[in-house]
This record gives sequence, structure tokens and C-alpha cells, in this order.
Amino acid sequence: MMAMAQHLLAAADRYDIERLKIICEGKLSGGIDVDTAAATLALAELHGCEQLKAKCIDFIVRSPAVLDTVLATEGYKNLQASCLSVLTDMLARATKKNVV
Repeated sequence: MMAMAQHLLAAADRYDIERLKIICEGKLSGGIDVDTAAATLALAELHGCEQLKAKCIDFIVRSPAVLDTVLATEGYKNLQASCLSVLTDMLARATKKNVV
């Protein structure tokens, strides 16, 4: 089901179907886990889904254990290769969380 939501999100963005994009973003937001967080974050960045992006980053930086697990995934390697700007956002959020 998550793969379908990812493909529908991409299509909704491509064809400018905002309502479908919002529905897919909501579905993907509810399915974030350590295996999907980085890939979903890359998808959110690619398709301009700021709320989904924020939820992914919040999930990833919520604890050192989660961060370490996500950093070891293939999704993170792909994120690192394709969306370096997201890593800056993630680092800023993690630093801000640890300072507060």
C-alpha cells in the first residue's frame, strides 16, 4: 500500500492534482518507520511535500538509536546521493532538538 501511495504522490505532483497529493502525503506520514524514513524523505523533497518532509526528519532525529538505524539503510544511501540539501535540514533539526 505504501508503494502505491509513493507512486500516486509522484503522479499527483506531476499532473498537479493537489488533493490527491495531500491524501498520499497523509498516508505516507502514517507509515514512516526506520526502513522507509529516508526513502520517504527523499520523495517528500523531490515532490515539495514540506509536511511529510518535516515528519520524516522528526522521526529520524527522535533518538540516536533511530538515527543510527536509518543511516544504515539503502534508502539513506540513496538520499545521500540524491538530496544533499535534505541532509542539511536534518542536521539542523537534530542540532536544534539537542540544544533545546
